[in-house]
Amino acid sequence: MKFTVDEYAAMHDDLMLVIKIKAIGTFTNWKLGEVQVPIKELMESVIPDGNPMQFVSYRVRRSSGKTMKLKGEVSFSYKFGEKFSPPRAQPYPYPPQQHPPQQHRTHSASCMGFATDLLEGMLSDDDDDDDDDDF
Repeated sequence: MKFTVDEYAAMHDDLMLVIKIKAIGTFTNWKLGEVQVPIKELMESVIPDGNPMQFVSYRVRRSSGKTMKLKGEVSFSYKFGEKFSPPRAQPYPYPPQQHPPQQHRTHSASCMGFATDLLEGMLSDDDDDDDDDDF
């Protein structure tokens, strides 16, 4: 398995490797125990310019109520790879500016007919008013 480890978080005891041991049965599953390993402990046990592969063993603990019972041991090997920095995020360029298409105003015959009728009605009302104003 490979993991990427945040070195700052690991050196401040914020990261743990948790190995859970379970028995999977036909009708039920059992939690047998687990091992919790601080990543800081793994990083500090690496010998500079030594063998990059390290072998370690940790006691399996099983929780039963308030006490932790020791139940065997888990051994594994590990090594840390080269340090790397994630590539810096490049800002996204601005999207090309698009202007809305020019809409040519076209007047349909029905609109022109309505406007013409409206104007004619207004003008004819004005003509009628002029006739009523005679003394």
